[in-house]
Amino acid sequence: MRLLLSTLALLLAATAAHAAGPKAPEGLSLARKALADAVEKKDVKAFAAMSRFPLVIDVYQMAPKITAKEFGKADIDLMFGGGDEGVLKCLRGDSVAKNDPKADETARRFGKSWYADCDGNNYFFAEKDGRWVFTGYQNVNE
Repeated sequence: MRLLLSTLALLLAATAAHAAGPKAPEGLSLARKALADAVEKKDVKAFAAMSRFPLVIDVYQMAPKITAKEFGKADIDLMFGGGDEGVLKCLRGDSVAKNDPKADETARRFGKSWYADCDGNNYFFAEKDGRWVFTGYQNVNE
C-alpha cells in the first residue's frame, strides 16, 4: 500500500511539474513590466526602445508587420486595449508560455519566443543581443 501511495504521489508531482511548463528565462519578467509601464503612459519612444521592429502582427485585417516608422499611439491603443487594466496586470504577471515555432505557420512567424496570453491577446517577447524585447502581437479571438 505504501509503495502504491508513493508511486501515486510521484506521478502527481511529475504531472504538476509538466503542466507548469518550462520556467521563464531571467529578465523576461522585467521586460514585460517595463513594457506595461510604457503602454500605461502611452510612451511611444520608450515602447520602441523595448521592441524589435518590424513587429509581427497576427490580427484580422491588419498588416502582418509594423515598422518603427509606422508605429504610434494608435497601435499601442489597438494592441493593448487602450491601456486596459486587465492587459496591464497580465503583462506584469508571471504567466508566460514558450512559443513552439514548429507547431504551425502562425507560431513559426513569431519564431523562438515567449508570450503572455492575456485573454486571447498574445504578446510575444524574444531575446536580442542579451536583452528581452517585445516582438509581436496576436489576437486569437478573431
